[in-house]
Amino acid sequence: MIQVFSKEWFEKHQKILLFFVNTLIGRWFFRIWGEGSSVGKNKILNITPNAITWQEEGGFSTEFRTHNKFGKRLFYGLKPLWYLFHAWDVLIANPINPAWNLGFDSLVVYPDPNVEVTSFDGLIANTQLVGVAWEDVRNATDGTAIDDSAAVIRARARNFTTSHEIHRAYTLFDTSALTADAVISAGVYSVYGSLLGAPAAFNIRMVTTTPASDTAIALGDFDQIGEVGQADDYPSGSFSTVAYNDMTMNATGLGNISLTGISKFGFREVEHDIGNVEAGAGLSYNAQVFSADQAGTDNDPKLTITYTLPTGSFRKLLLLGVG
Repeated sequence: MIQVFSKEWFEKHQKILLFFVNTLIGRWFFRIWGEGSSVGKNKILNITPNAITWQEEGGFSTEFRTHNKFGKRLFYGLKPLWYLFHAWDVLIANPINPAWNLGFDSLVVYPDPNVEVTSFDGLIANTQLVGVAWEDVRNATDGTAIDDSAAVIRARARNFTTSHEIHRAYTLFDTSALTADAVISAGVYSVYGSLLGAPAAFNIRMVTTTPASDTAIALGDFDQIGEVGQADDYPSGSFSTVAYNDMTMNATGLGNISLTGISKFGFREVEHDIGNVEAGAGLSYNAQVFSADQAGTDNDPKLTITYTLPTGSFRKLLLLGVG
């Protein structure tokens, strides 16, 4: 199934999107005018979730955005319409004739890149000189370093000759588009691997997080992370550095998805961080993934949610669509 507002979705609907974006209303809708873009009056020849291409003297020009600006404009600017399409898919097309499905029966969300608006992803590290007990590093209230604008985040447990080190990853998602009436049936948490350090087999675990802010990490958030798995532990032997690593959420995880606000998750190394067992001397257990601040948008952390709306919600959606 093609995910709504993904690169593949834009390709499928390219013809109508290009017609729209090359009108005055379309330029205004996508905020492609004036100082907001270098395209000027040139005709846009291609549009993706985060880029537009046009032709001018000397060749072609492509303007890239650091996040899925055009996908987000479509979603937030026409939200009532998408709700109507979703209602059509789950209440009419799917049970009567799946061929009528418009592709709006799931929600895919990503953390905001820096500068964050509603959500973020980031990491906290706690590094202490050898001599500080491993459990004191692991149980600390505060970390020693934070980053919510780097291109990567990670879960790591490292025991070097001079220091003990634990890294934890935080990923928040704005899932308010679900609305309070949504009934979630499935969820998949996906992170795109960039590096794996595995001196021996280990696991990473999807967990909940409770940072003080929804849009920035803080040193004091080091202990604001859970231990209970929101999906099965993901083994290092299956961890890919060239594709998404998908974790199918369990009932506990599905119950922690916010229907009206921010869903707050993350991941940790299991054996030495959650398990509180000192890593072997000179060893680093490291699962590193791309963040929302990595150039491009094809490997951001993402949350894919399959849900339905009660039949009674259809009238609400119709009112939204015409209100």
